[in-house]
Amino acid sequence: QVLNAVADLTFIVGSAMGAGSASLEGAAALDAWTGTWKVERRDNWDAFVAFLGIPAAEEAQAHEFHRLRVEATAFTWECELQGARSVHSLCRVDLDGQVRKALPSSLAFLAAGEPPEGAEWRHSWVEDSVSFKTEVSKLPGKDGVTVTLTWRLASKTQASVTVEARSEDGTVVLAPCTAHLNKQSS
Repeated sequence: QVLNAVADLTFIVGSAMGAGSASLEGAAALDAWTGTWKVERRDNWDAFVAFLGIPAAEEAQAHEFHRLRVEATAFTWECELQGARSVHSLCRVDLDGQVRKALPSSLAFLAAGEPPEGAEWRHSWVEDSVSFKTEVSKLPGKDGVTVTLTWRLASKTQASVTVEARSEDGTVVLAPCTAHLNKQSS
């Protein structure tokens, strides 16, 4: 199933800075983001899979790749899951903090079945060139919950994505779940 779209999803992607990240800033950090990244390890990921309603057996078999091109004002993101649940989505989004409607196909990786409709998202920098986030709200069945994905560049070859969810009052609905990525190619 191939899904190409400009997504309207809010992700916050982040994690603690890794060794060697202090030297990555500005144009060097933006260049380091560009390439294909493979998920090598996950922490607390079963909780995220359960939160989404995806059978754990499907997710356990999946190989996950992310292709990124990050610029100062926007990023292009391609997500490919290969396994029992194959998903391919592609989107280009502005890193401007504006809330926009997400196209259902861009959120396919967040769904156990049909891609969710009616979701909104916002993308912004957490730390210029090194960490950005996506916040997704109005997911079906997740009323009043915002899912945040925080991407953090630790080095030229290592990054992470931390996912968490909170209710409108700030209550943690999903404790942080982190995927650790290694760069496969530029």
